[in-house]
Amino acid sequence: LLPGVAWQPGLSVDLPVFSSGQHTLYQVTFTVLGTERVKVPAGTFEAWKVSVKGLPQAMTLYVSTVAPHRVLKAVSEGAPLEFVAAR
Repeated sequence: LLPGVAWQPGLSVDLPVFSSGQHTLYQVTFTVLGTERVKVPAGTFEAWKVSVKGLPQAMTLYVSTVAPHRVLKAVSEGAPLEFVAAR
């Protein structure tokens, strides 16, 4: 779903997200905070920095600024957990 979003500065999108493990539907807000260069094992990319609120644990996503807008990095707030693009 995220690759289909028309990412742009200041964008805020509310989307329902279902957690199958908790059998719960969350109303999640994705807000573009700006752009940053992100270095991951797959390379270095210009990315939208996106705040994600409304889940049990807030997070920050880094989404490539060029289509198909892949998630390059996901960082959970308050936990030492990070996902990065490897290819």
